[in-house]
Amino acid sequence: MYINEKLKNIWYGCDYNPDQWLEYPEVLEKDIKLMKEAGCNVMSVGIFAWARLEPKEGCFSFEWLDEIIDRLYANGIYTILATPSGAMPSWLAEKYPEVRRVAEDGVRHRFGNRHNNCCSSLVYREKVNIINTKLAERYSKHPGILMWHISNEYNIEDCHCENCRENFRKWLKARYGTIDNLNRKWWNGFWSHTYCDFSQIDPPGDHGEGSSNPLKLEWFRFKNDNLLSFLNGEIEAVRRVNPDIPVTTNFQGFWKVDYIKLAKSLDYISWDNYPMWHSDENERSVAVSTAMFHSLENSFKKDRPFMLMESSPSATNWQKISRLRRPGVNLLASMQAVAHGSDTVQYFQWRKSRGQSEQFHGAVIGHDNTSDTRVFREVASTGNEMKNISEVTGSLTKNEAAVLFDYDNLKALEIAQVYRNESKDKNFVEVLTKHFGALWDYNVGCDFVFVDEDFSDYKIIIAPMLFMMKDGLMEKLESYVKNGGVLVSTFASGVIDEFALSFFDDECYPLRDILGIKAEETDCLYDGQYNTVEMFSEEYRVERYCELAYASGAEVIGRYKDDFYAGMPAVTRNNYGKGTAYYIGADFMQDGYKRIYGEILKDVILPLKMPKSPENVSITTRYKDNNVYVFIMNFNNNEVELEMQLDDYEVLSGRLECGRIEAYGCVVLKIRKAE
Repeated sequence: MYINEKLKNIWYGCDYNPDQWLEYPEVLEKDIKLMKEAGCNVMSVGIFAWARLEPKEGCFSFEWLDEIIDRLYANGIYTILATPSGAMPSWLAEKYPEVRRVAEDGVRHRFGNRHNNCCSSLVYREKVNIINTKLAERYSKHPGILMWHISNEYNIEDCHCENCRENFRKWLKARYGTIDNLNRKWWNGFWSHTYCDFSQIDPPGDHGEGSSNPLKLEWFRFKNDNLLSFLNGEIEAVRRVNPDIPVTTNFQGFWKVDYIKLAKSLDYISWDNYPMWHSDENERSVAVSTAMFHSLENSFKKDRPFMLMESSPSATNWQKISRLRRPGVNLLASMQAVAHGSDTVQYFQWRKSRGQSEQFHGAVIGHDNTSDTRVFREVASTGNEMKNISEVTGSLTKNEAAVLFDYDNLKALEIAQVYRNESKDKNFVEVLTKHFGALWDYNVGCDFVFVDEDFSDYKIIIAPMLFMMKDGLMEKLESYVKNGGVLVSTFASGVIDEFALSFFDDECYPLRDILGIKAEETDCLYDGQYNTVEMFSEEYRVERYCELAYASGAEVIGRYKDDFYAGMPAVTRNNYGKGTAYYIGADFMQDGYKRIYGEILKDVILPLKMPKSPENVSITTRYKDNNVYVFIMNFNNNEVELEMQLDDYEVLSGRLECGRIEAYGCVVLKIRKAE
């Protein structure tokens, strides 16, 4: 499936903000020439242009945008056109103060930031609807328009205005029906938290009422539903004029928003990727985490490619350290996105701003206003390689392994006062990255699967720290394993239900039948403290989490060696129906996870899909028709030699000389499968 039939190549371009340069016509004239030199074929336009599009209420200025879109199209460059709701104009903030968010102390936010609008504000929704409709009426039939970029990097920061408070109460009443039911589900007898009426419920804050975990969890859910309603309103405005133009909005990984909900309203998923390359001795940790996030975005809609909407061609000014990308890394990072399912590579931004907070953010064209720079040459070289692999577009990944993930589970871990409170997410993302990294080491592609999806497409599902067990999920996992699936569970799993209540009595630890063990306590270690697990006749160090479990039918693979629980099970295997369930009760160092998954995967994933490669070299595949596209990516800063034996392949990009790949090199091969 192509993102748009008008452009069947890799979409290559940038965020383009000509509204900032209208007083410099010579700059705009030069931009087109340089975009063509860089191999760009699409630009995202208008993302923060509301003040230019509607400088005064009801007074619209589109002529400048007409000229930009027309000129781009005349030169073979298409437009992803944005709705501008991410940053309101000053007249709107001044005339209608209710559109601005309210802090917990009741003080309304001042004008001057972006994303400070209240999603509950009917006035803001009305004004957004007007500008979106005007844009759609003017441009939705333009042949150069490929897609709608709805707003920008939505967030769910708190708003404590009366509209949000009242909408939250209505939302709770619709969800629980009666206040007695809410009190029971929330365990509100604790500290006399019992409510007499929904009108008494306020959103959580930093004081007092913040002690209610269910309140915090439901506030998170409400904010996501409120944001989804706002998003749907934006989409409806442009689709009402022309329903044929696809829509997207740019995501941000595990960041604050429940993207599983938002994804259902979008035609394509896009996201903004800013990894901190060169932040450790080798690139493995960054390569793994970036691959993991690409895989997450690719999993929201598994039947189509995703989009890399933003990345930096050089330094990123808002990170702790503004490190430059080493030669070759821009191409490698761009290819990594494509390797994991993206059909676009976009940068933020085309031209550096002369002022404001992102004036020193990396861009294709710097303040020197020239193409005679290292960054431009690398961007142009990458653009040329994107042309070389254009036939990859429309191909899909086909993975047999998946991570079970849920934003509610992540939020519940953040809220709960348990385990390691010094880490907001209880080290969840770090633990997840270790599991994903073990599969990455074996070149096993991995999707993310969500609790409301079908599990049967996967041979193995990994469910790290599944703290919250939602209603019906246990039955799905039981059915999955009974029918031949392989499940990997860990410590801190099956502890609370979807209302944040602990399981009780016979329901306590619902995973015990599948896993053949009963977990009783969890020992959380301080930083710098370790235990040891003996397994496969070797010893492996573990950190942070050591769960104490008792085997009740499971085969014990590894046992703790130290402390008062020495000899207790740390890793187990249990046959359940036609399938197998593994339990990893401790947080291993990476070498331990790699060894465990080496044993698990050899019986699950076909050897053909686990090609061997040197350390820090990743191999991924995409499929279309009878073609397999193989991406071999070297994240080392030195040349490596491959052991792979490949026959009858065509090199689409990169150099593969005598089986050797250069430092930070990437090779894309095309292999034609037998009919």
